[in-house]
Amino acid sequence: MARVIQARRVALSQKIIVYLVILNLILVIAYLSLAGGLRLPAAALIPALLVFYNMLLSWLVIRRSRRLGDRPMLYTMVFSVLLLGVGLLSKLFG
Repeated sequence: MARVIQARRVALSQKIIVYLVILNLILVIAYLSLAGGLRLPAAALIPALLVFYNMLLSWLVIRRSRRLGDRPMLYTMVFSVLLLGVGLLSKLFG
């Protein structure tokens, strides 16, 4: 008899985390492209919210990747955090 190979089912929580990481990249790129035209309240609030969101998402991604060995999601999150850090430093000192 032929063995039926079942496709690996991806948990819903893992799919949600992947979408949150992609949304994070979009938010960081949108902030970096629009940061020059922001007025003072928004220029202070938006980076603070992005940093807080990145901290929470990083904790979630690290916890999830440690459990499942899902490294590509971790690499994408590291890239996003580095992009935000470089962008914030360039806006701060530039």
